[in-house]
Amino acid sequence: MADVQRLGAYVIPGPATDPHAAVVEAEWAERLGLGSIWESELQGPVKDAATICGYLGHATEKIRIGTSITHFTLRHPIILASWGATMQMLTGGRFEFGFGRSSPLLFDTTGATPPTLQIMEDYATILRKLWAGETVTYDGPAGHYPRMEFLSAGMPPEVTPPPLLLAAVGPRTLELVGRVFDGVFLHPFLTPDAVQRSRLIIHKAAEEAGRDPASVR
Repeated sequence: MADVQRLGAYVIPGPATDPHAAVVEAEWAERLGLGSIWESELQGPVKDAATICGYLGHATEKIRIGTSITHFTLRHPIILASWGATMQMLTGGRFEFGFGRSSPLLFDTTGATPPTLQIMEDYATILRKLWAGETVTYDGPAGHYPRMEFLSAGMPPEVTPPPLLLAAVGPRTLELVGRVFDGVFLHPFLTPDAVQRSRLIIHKAAEEAGRDPASVR
């Protein structure tokens, strides 16, 4: 069972037309003993990741639930912070936040800011500060935020922040993972040698940032 729990599966991948199918797939994944299920977000009428992940949290009991992937700049940081904290509270700490750059076409057509390496790093830092109950004053490539607070009745939420994961292929993005993020999604068609090279880049960057390389999944 322990080996099976290392496996995960997407639910309703691709251009799905029925979000209810995600619940059936999630329930089967949990029965099979898989460790995680992942929702790949598409902007459209039936694949909002926040809604589906919340529904899956109610439909399951033990399996981890994550996004693979959603995007930083299509949602305000305070919305992302609220989503992550709420999911952690509702699921008992089973949520994992997976992000990525996605296609340039998405940002060309929506007018949202394309997520550069600096923007992704700054978003991760902002989210962690909000979850820690800090007041965030920021003016930079990720936006202008004079005084953001993520507080409830004057106290930070009593919830463990979700892990922040990033999809990465190139060496600079892999280095960003090592410096800042808790885990990485690698391309599914990498050879074992390519996986090892990616791992070495991440671990080297983590060490240079003063982090424990083993803490990056």
